[in-house]
Amino acid sequence: MFETLDNAEIVLPSENKEDLLRSWKYIFRRSKTSWLYATSHVVNEALSFDVSVFVPDIHEVMALQEQDRLELYDVYLVSPGHINNSSLWQMERIKSVEMGHEPYSGEEIYVYVLDNGERRVDSIHNTPEESIIGISDLWHK
Repeated sequence: MFETLDNAEIVLPSENKEDLLRSWKYIFRRSKTSWLYATSHVVNEALSFDVSVFVPDIHEVMALQEQDRLELYDVYLVSPGHINNSSLWQMERIKSVEMGHEPYSGEEIYVYVLDNGERRVDSIHNTPEESIIGISDLWHK
């Protein structure tokens, strides 16, 4: 989940009183958890433009793909060092996602397959990939 503060809103003039878009100076997350960044193209009656979308999880990416007026180009995993095996946050393009379950709690675990073939396991218990139960394909680019 992404959050922001009321004073971070940028109030833009709009001729359309029913315009649902709102603009923000910044957003934040309270935890060191991964999220997804997608590049996409929007087409509506009057305009066509590229947008970047910050998405909390792969299920939201899948929901975006169902939108008639939105075409996803690329999806990137944005992950902290404990997921990408470094000391830094990294953004890496993904080509597919697999899902399985934690061996003891049954919670969902996601395995992100990167364009370069490397795999990133996103588990709240740091479960190694070989211990994941019932892993299966969830999403492909």
